[in-house]
Amino acid sequence: MKRKLFAQLKIWKESLQKKPLILTGAKGTGKTYLALTLAKDFYKRYIYINYELQADKDKLAACFERFQLTGMVTELTSIEGSLEDGNDNGLFIVDGMICTEEIQGIIYKISELYPGWDILIISGYAQPAFCMINKYTTLKLYPMDFDEFLSAAGHEWYVEMIDEAVNKNSTLPQIFHEDLVNLFETYLIVGGLPAAVNEYINNGNTENITQIHRDILYSYFYETDMKEESCALKVRQLLFTLPQQLSKRNKKFQFNQIRKGATENQYKDSLTFIKSSFCGMICPRISDDRICSYETEEVNCNFSAFKLYLFDIGLYHSLSKITGCERKDGFREGLIESYIAQVLTCANIPFGYWETASGSHSLFLLRAAFKNNYPVVPLEIRTKIQKRSKLLGTLKDKQPRINQMLVTTDDYSNDEPSGNIIPLYGVKNIIDNLILFR
Repeated sequence: MKRKLFAQLKIWKESLQKKPLILTGAKGTGKTYLALTLAKDFYKRYIYINYELQADKDKLAACFERFQLTGMVTELTSIEGSLEDGNDNGLFIVDGMICTEEIQGIIYKISELYPGWDILIISGYAQPAFCMINKYTTLKLYPMDFDEFLSAAGHEWYVEMIDEAVNKNSTLPQIFHEDLVNLFETYLIVGGLPAAVNEYINNGNTENITQIHRDILYSYFYETDMKEESCALKVRQLLFTLPQQLSKRNKKFQFNQIRKGATENQYKDSLTFIKSSFCGMICPRISDDRICSYETEEVNCNFSAFKLYLFDIGLYHSLSKITGCERKDGFREGLIESYIAQVLTCANIPFGYWETASGSHSLFLLRAAFKNNYPVVPLEIRTKIQKRSKLLGTLKDKQPRINQMLVTTDDYSNDEPSGNIIPLYGVKNIIDNLILFR
């Protein structure tokens, strides 16, 4: 399957002043597959070490110790790789890294063992930004977006078709529009994790998708359980309450829906793990007095007022099915809200949410500029097309500078197209056109 990030990996490979690369991303997004594809396609020699496997870790440690004693080592090259005679440089891949200090130490030792070799570290955890500056190149792999899903499913021509329609503010012929609506509904079920996408492509149905998602979800619980049993339980509680939280359209994540008396302090460490492992996306509330400053500064999430989303829309759909929320009123709104959060995260657009005084309705606020150069863009989710929006009107009254407003809707029709009303399958293309404050 084609992944957009692969082009950036090739650019890194060809760069003259190359730094070690740290490839991050959530579980199941295909980091290892992508790294090995790069190794096999563009290197004559490569070495792959899975740091989660004790056998590989022992071999690596033994080679490091031997190098310190003798100043040279050759035994490590027998672990895995395509080895040929000659002095060509290769690629050294270390998978399953967690701790920043370990990453830095291993990169230093590999540089001594294999001077001139490229180094690629795979990590499922966010690394502190201050450790990355000027030392490493960092790339993050997200779930497959709708474009990548269409290409993998054999509908690559639709990618350019949607992009052209969005750029020209035009509608697609009805037959294509209906087909894309159906494909988008399938994407909401399958999501963008390669294992699930492969299952759908190979079998032509979604029967086994929930089980694949369940296995990936439980791998997070297993990983936290290996570190701290209480943390694993709390992570499970947080994630399993998500469909209920979003289906009720709560103005913020409510801990008392987990259990009576639950507080944010009791779940702070678990929320930190969810964020650092890329398992979830935390969306902070942006109050009226913070909108102006939000244009130029980050809003720190203190877990007192936020919304929480899973990193993959298919995973969220399956979780809703497992918890029985798929049949509840409000499920659709929560599903689409989760999809928008995923698109914004993958586009690296900072976002929060703004709500009315009553807290009964909310919308996304994007810290980005659109074509008319407005610094904050409100994005509303609707299930029905309406001529006017009271929610956007209320925000406009409070913040007159905000003019560019985007609306996504399930009920999009080719009969009455509007520049502000977008079919859900075109949301990603609109967001791709946003100019980011980087």
